[in-house]
Amino acid sequence: MTPRQIVIVTVRLLAIWLGIDVLRALPTFFISGITVTPGYNYTMFSVALTGVVVLALWFFPTAIAGKILPSTATESSHSTAPDTWFAMGCSLIGLWILATTIPRLIIDIYLRNHMTGVDASSSMVRSTVYEVSEALIALWLILGGKGFRKLFWWVQYAGPSGSI
Repeated sequence: MTPRQIVIVTVRLLAIWLGIDVLRALPTFFISGITVTPGYNYTMFSVALTGVVVLALWFFPTAIAGKILPSTATESSHSTAPDTWFAMGCSLIGLWILATTIPRLIIDIYLRNHMTGVDASSSMVRSTVYEVSEALIALWLILGGKGFRKLFWWVQYAGPSGSI
């Protein structure tokens, strides 16, 4: 794999990480019940701007790699398939999600078992379900979700005449 290809895969993994991070924070914003205020407008602008950045990182990684690397970059002597790099990156993203989700899940389960109010308990159930689903997605990424990898390779090569 050439240095340019390594940078391209890394930039796309950064786009995936950034998108997942924004999607993880978005439900908390809507659950809090904030109505249309300057804070709401600011949050929506931030989400839209992040979406534009993610799309730019996903669709223009060759331009980014061209700016980062000199045109005389030599080929790597050790050749690795891009699919291997992508699988390794997805596993690392899954590990990161799992490492941040498990502590929250343990705290929520502990608090749920020690709370007496019904309203607080139903709120904790929602967050526990959310965190369990997040942990399952993280495990899927760590264990090499082939469907996830196929989806991203399809998006990479999809175009006006592209097909699955």
